Amino acid sequence: MDDQERYLRRSAKANRDRLSVAHRAVVMQEEERKAVDVRQNMERLKELRLAKQVQEVQAEISKANQPRASKPKRFR
Repeated sequence: MDDQERYLRRSAKANRDRLSVAHRAVVMQEEERKAVDVRQNMERLKELRLAKQVQEVQAEISKANQPRASKPKRFR
């Protein structure tokens, strides 16, 4: 291996290392954004689930507060 070839190999490795560091920052930003999106979606789904539970409880309460239907009187 001559000096020029060694120089080219070192230069290529330095470029790969430099690009991997830059790419790593982009990937980290993307992963952070995805994590925020997931948390926001989980919060939205939790709110929907709680709203549904509130509706179910309100329906049960409303149903329990209805007067009972009287039984029809039997004729003798």
